[in-house]
Amino acid sequence: MVSLANGCVCCQIRDDLIESVTALLARPESVEYILLEASGVADPAGIFMTFSDPGLRDRIRLDSVTCVVDADQVFAHPEYPPLLDLKLRQVGFADLLILNKVSLAGPGQVAKVRAWLDGHFSRLRIVETDYCQVPYQILLGVGRFDPALAALNTCHDDDHGHDHSKLFSTWSYQTEEPLALEALRGSAP
Repeated sequence: MVSLANGCVCCQIRDDLIESVTALLARPESVEYILLEASGVADPAGIFMTFSDPGLRDRIRLDSVTCVVDADQVFAHPEYPPLLDLKLRQVGFADLLILNKVSLAGPGQVAKVRAWLDGHFSRLRIVETDYCQVPYQILLGVGRFDPALAALNTCHDDDHGHDHSKLFSTWSYQTEEPLALEALRGSAP
C-alpha cells in the first residue's frame, strides 16, 4: 500500500501518483491490479487524465471507476451547492456505484437517493451495501470503463474548476503512541 497525503491526486499531487504507479510497475513482481482510493472530493476527470498520461497509458489499462455514495449523508451541506455538483460529476464518471450505509439511511432515504440518481443518470449499475462490503468478483470484474464517456466529461484547464480548500482541510499525524479519541475530537476546529 502506498499513501499519498497532503493533496489531491486529481491536481496537487498528480505527479506523485504518476511516480508511485511507475514505481509499482517497475517492481520485479508482476502487478495484477492497482486500486486507487481517492478522497471524497477528488475530481475523476483529473484521475482519468493521470492514467491517460503518455508514460502510463501503454503500460496499464483503466478498467473501472467506482464511486461510493453515502446514502445517509449524500445530501449533507446543502449550503454548498458545488459539493453536490461534484458528487454528480463523480457518479457521472463511474461505471459502478456503491450505495453505502443503506441500513443506516433506511428505505425512505435510499428511495430518495435512487430517485435523485435516476433523475440525473440512466442505466447506473448500483450495488447497495453496508460497510462497503462488495464481493471482489463484482469490484474487480467491472471492465466497463468507457474512455469516450470520460473524455466528454473532462475539463481541460489545470484548475478543473474546484478548490478543495474552501470546504475541507487536511493534515497528517504519525505516532507510535496511542491516541485518546476524546482528545482528538476536542482538537477539531
